[in-house]
Amino acid sequence: MGYKLTIETSAEKEISKLQPEIRQRIVEKVGELTNSPRPSGCRKLRVMDGYRIRIGDYRVLYTVDDAREVVTIFRVMKRDKAYS
Repeated sequence: MGYKLTIETSAEKEISKLQPEIRQRIVEKVGELTNSPRPSGCRKLRVMDGYRIRIGDYRVLYTVDDAREVVTIFRVMKRDKAYS
């Protein structure tokens, strides 16, 4: 059984504002995190706790709770604004 996926309200709003093609790509990649919360190419964040995956010009920032097996998406933004 994989990890449970939760998406914070702020991340949901950010996703809903994206163009449909980009939104679909992000939803697909985020769904894959339930089977592999630290996929190839993910990076541990330095400034804050969590990880990031790249999807084109966008970044998905998330945390992983291994004890509870939960992946929480907290930010989805273009790369130039994702870390501010």
